[in-house]
Amino acid sequence: MKINKMPINVLMPVHSLLQPYCPALTPETLIEAIEKYVSGATQPVKTEKLYSQNEACSLFGFSRPTLLKLRKEGKIHGIKAGDRKIIISHSEIEQFMKDNSETIKP
Repeated sequence: MKINKMPINVLMPVHSLLQPYCPALTPETLIEAIEKYVSGATQPVKTEKLYSQNEACSLFGFSRPTLLKLRKEGKIHGIKAGDRKIIISHSEIEQFMKDNSETIKP
């Protein structure tokens, strides 16, 4: 679907809202991006579930000391989010479980 004429009263407020976050954005590039999106030429961004350390322990059956030990050993990696909070991705834990499936007891 080609966007031939986008009303200026729609385009300019959207452009103004996005401009501070994307300084290189012009009305023309905004129209191009919308056309790509509408035509399906863009790929959706994949999102991944992130867990706090306590959530990860509960969901995957680890004790907190075990999770801390695995992080210290570099077997599970976390992302620091703030002064004290560590976030762990779902794929990080799944990869650990896959790599250690023979040593993990159900």
